Amino acid sequence: MLESTSTAPMQPRMRHDRSLLFLLRAFFCRGVLSDSSRAIDSGMQKSRFYLGGRNRAKLISNDALYGKRADLINRSEEGPKFSMERWFNCSKAKPQALLKLFCFPWAGGGSNHYAMKWSPLLPDSIEVCAIRLPGRESRLNEKPMSDPTPLLDVLAEKIAIRAAGKPFAFWGHSMGSALAFRTAIRLEKVHNMTPKCLLLSGAKPPQFWKRSDAVEWHLLPDAEFLQFIRRLGGTPEQVLKNADLVKFFLPILRSDFELAHRLRYDVSEDFWDKEKVSSPLVIFGGEDDLSSRDLSGWKDMTGKTPHTFPGGHFYFMSKGNESSLLSIISKEVQ
Repeated sequence: MLESTSTAPMQPRMRHDRSLLFLLRAFFCRGVLSDSSRAIDSGMQKSRFYLGGRNRAKLISNDALYGKRADLINRSEEGPKFSMERWFNCSKAKPQALLKLFCFPWAGGGSNHYAMKWSPLLPDSIEVCAIRLPGRESRLNEKPMSDPTPLLDVLAEKIAIRAAGKPFAFWGHSMGSALAFRTAIRLEKVHNMTPKCLLLSGAKPPQFWKRSDAVEWHLLPDAEFLQFIRRLGGTPEQVLKNADLVKFFLPILRSDFELAHRLRYDVSEDFWDKEKVSSPLVIFGGEDDLSSRDLSGWKDMTGKTPHTFPGGHFYFMSKGNESSLLSIISKEVQ
């Protein structure tokens, strides 16, 4: 809910504001700021608004949108319920579901694509619980986490509580694949819990995650880093050409790519040879994204041929591909 703190009448929107809002929604509906586009719409007019959630509200202004974190106004944030809601977006709750599907975001991604789009398309027997990481959506005021150790600890703990007494599975794409894999290892080791299966997408197999091959994308100069993001796809070109938007979301993307790098490579040399998960693995990818070597490596590891779809890294953004993907997911987790 939005409430204006200004008594001045609202000015008509400028055409520039409308164009910028369109770009924000086009990008952030998939990722970083999907819960806050209405606040941005109004914030461009230099007014101050409260962006309210179930348990809290944030004071957000035009300055906050471009580099300064919004001030947080605490409203009953104490207690386990708020703590759990921070980490999970289960907006389409299915109390009678037989299985919880925890969805881990890609770099720069948020939770709404899974919680709002996938949940209604999956059968009632599957409840989507999308992971909401710090630094995006309703957690915009929080600093993104690039250190995997504390992140894995808290994710394993929260999932252990959330999944207690009911079967569950993990889905992860790109960075989300590495995060889901490492979380499953931590969950099994610390809490003696294992997902029914790991659904991993858009990633090379762990035996290929060698430091000697690592590229630290997050350390590239801005122009080169943006070219890399452009090649991956999934981000509208209008967004990448907008200096204000780039200034806003670039630090979040860099933090996520640092996290992705450290999840794979900030480990001992023999980590991926020793650390295994008990859960079966199901692999997905775009035909133009995963190489024949990647596909062969996954088949050697899992004993199964990966599911491939026409397209590149964000193959599932295609409506036809996404429908087929969700059908396979439904069958795999049953």
